Amino acid sequence: MEHIWDEAKQLQDKIVEWRRVLHRFPEIGLDLPRTAEFVKRQLTASGVEYQTYQNHSGITAVIGHGPGKTIGIRADMDGLPIKEETGLS
Repeated sequence: MEHIWDEAKQLQDKIVEWRRVLHRFPEIGLDLPRTAEFVKRQLTASGVEYQTYQNHSGITAVIGHGPGKTIGIRADMDGLPIKEETGLS
């Protein structure tokens, strides 16, 4: 389990960068073309297979293969209509 933590720490800066990119163009609801394209590009670059769907922007990906325990992770991709009032980007 410790190796997973180490791998996650190595990805932290990249994940923060991705979050900042995605927050620049928040999309609301189930139609998320820019967000979905961004996620698909990252999955493809990482060599992760994924499946998309006809009627919404959902993406299903499987990371790793083999025997043993399986962990499911679900994440929302849509944004919230919030106006930034701090003056920060």
